[in-house]
Amino acid sequence: MSGITENSDCDDCNYPAHGGNGTGSRVHSTMDEDDELLRYIWTEYLHPKEYEWVLIVAYIVVFFVSLIGNSL
Repeated sequence: MSGITENSDCDDCNYPAHGGNGTGSRVHSTMDEDDELLRYIWTEYLHPKEYEWVLIVAYIVVFFVSLIGNSL
């Protein structure tokens, strides 16, 4: 014998994720939560809404008109 005894009382040491989910499913659920958060941020904050597209186009038009006016 090597003198090393297995501690069967400490299953928490081997599996840090508690509950019915294993560590593999915990990683996937975290990735799903991250993807959901990124999708929410993109749709709510980063992707322009319809009225913002109008403002962007109007800003571009004003920029080019002023550029042409200054070059005359």
